[in-house]
Amino acid sequence: MAGLWSDVRFALRSLRRSPAFAAMAIAILAVGIGANTAIYSLIDAILLRPLPAVAEPGRLVDLTGDSVALPVYETLRDEARTTAALAAQSDRSMSLLHGGVARMASGLVVSDNYFDVLRVRPALGRFFRAGENDSAEAVAVLGHGLWKGRFGGDPSVVGRPVVLNGVAVTVIGVAPPGFRGETFGVFPDLWVSLGTWPRLRTGPLATLDMKSRNWGWLSVFGRLEPGATAAGARAALTSVLQRDAAAHGERFEPARWNVVRSIRSAAGASDGDAPARAFTLLGAAVLGALLIACANLANLLLARAAGREREIALRQALGATPIRIARQVLAESLVLSAAGAAAGLLVASWTLSALTRIPLMDGLTLSLFEPRLGPRALAFAGALAAFVGVAFGVLPALAAARGPAAGVLAANAATISPRSRLKGALVAAQVALCLALLVTSGLLARSLMRAWSVDLGLQTRGVVLARVQLGLARYDEPRAIAFVTELAERLESRRGIAAASWTGVLPLSGGREEESFEVEGVAYPGRRPVADLAPVGPRYFRTLGIPVAEGREFDRDDRSGSPSVAIVNRGLGLYQGKVYVPVIDGRLVALDATTPMEEAA
Repeated sequence: MAGLWSDVRFALRSLRRSPAFAAMAIAILAVGIGANTAIYSLIDAILLRPLPAVAEPGRLVDLTGDSVALPVYETLRDEARTTAALAAQSDRSMSLLHGGVARMASGLVVSDNYFDVLRVRPALGRFFRAGENDSAEAVAVLGHGLWKGRFGGDPSVVGRPVVLNGVAVTVIGVAPPGFRGETFGVFPDLWVSLGTWPRLRTGPLATLDMKSRNWGWLSVFGRLEPGATAAGARAALTSVLQRDAAAHGERFEPARWNVVRSIRSAAGASDGDAPARAFTLLGAAVLGALLIACANLANLLLARAAGREREIALRQALGATPIRIARQVLAESLVLSAAGAAAGLLVASWTLSALTRIPLMDGLTLSLFEPRLGPRALAFAGALAAFVGVAFGVLPALAAARGPAAGVLAANAATISPRSRLKGALVAAQVALCLALLVTSGLLARSLMRAWSVDLGLQTRGVVLARVQLGLARYDEPRAIAFVTELAERLESRRGIAAASWTGVLPLSGGREEESFEVEGVAYPGRRPVADLAPVGPRYFRTLGIPVAEGREFDRDDRSGSPSVAIVNRGLGLYQGKVYVPVIDGRLVALDATTPMEEAA
């Protein structure tokens, strides 16, 4: 240990005599280690730990068939207890009124055992109790982020009412930091019980019977009991579903319920493993850059060692063993990598801060996953620093140890040293890695350019979106229609706004509304064709810069009492196309396309 410490002190003195070399090497390592640590922090938060604050996430499974009706869930919950404890949830948007300002909130309607199945402890207050599925009291649990952001982290909020969809609901608890529920990519702001939901429902949902077996609206997941397996749970749940269907004279479809999978292994796998693929490519790119940096530093150390050949030769002549010489050179590389890792933590912090601010779809950012430079990231940075120190230091160390003292002192310039061969190998490795990164970067740039140049069929530059859902604020049909009509007219009257309109289905959002149709004079022996339907307001096509090939655009005269009109796209009749209809006769409220307005570019 004393010899090792002596090597470290000698390395520090040696690097102090070469400040330019030390600064350049540390800067190169800081960028490489920092970038890799930042990417690891994202991977750790998003893929490796997709269910923060949940105890034993590996025992959680979900039923990946269709959503189930409430009576079906209750049957599964009661009859499959020996295999798994089952809970249910359904995601619903809500309007949260606080401080006189209404904002959209992402909510989950959950069974009373939801938090018990996940084994989550509240940060404040309590969670739902058994029996609150049918409780007369309206209660909710706030997410930690919502509690901090909208309520300023005030602990006295527990026990006080908040207004959801125009209804006073009592806050009974606050979820722990980082808890996002059991579904990857979903970020609930709050949770309400099944017993509370009937009072919050608006629009068409308010008329539906929650106890109906024909309304499948709940997703089911569970925690395996000790000794139970996913295969056993699949068999048990299938048996329960078969008996339940037979008891109610229904047809059982095995294909709908043939999968029970681990929630942890499935997290991030929706969208065809897209998050995993994206981070794998990003991680490979920054790791490749770090390997190039290692090759650069190895060359720098070899060049530095060339200037110290006589020093090393003299040490060998005085009795220093090859192992002692190699250890000294390796100690210098490890000191550099340690300093680079320390500086790299600052780079990682800046990089992570920048990455988490990049806007994703719907205005979301990676900050919702709460990536941070925690103990695991620090351990990764330390392990990476040790690997890098050895990676770029071992070859120069071996070259220094092999150098014969007599040969160096004789200074025979006609010979080609093994160090020269090492330099050639390192240069070849650098060129290969750089070429691979260059080709990959070129292909990526080309793909991005092609993606940006795709004709979307509409104009996005200069278009501002405001999402409104007046249905959640309990607007009736006349008030809702009057609101959006007046809003569009007032916007168009403002200077700088060329046109304003609205739609019930946002283009490219993935949302859809389907209706069957028929053409006069055409016989349909089988099912009538189906088309996507988009209810829109006047001047919709002008607002989005969509050309109308034939006919005319909707205008202010297309209203209740006027002839029914529609605009179809060219694909209608050839394949499933899209039909545009003007929003009249309360159709806007029927689609629940209205609430608190927020602007997003």
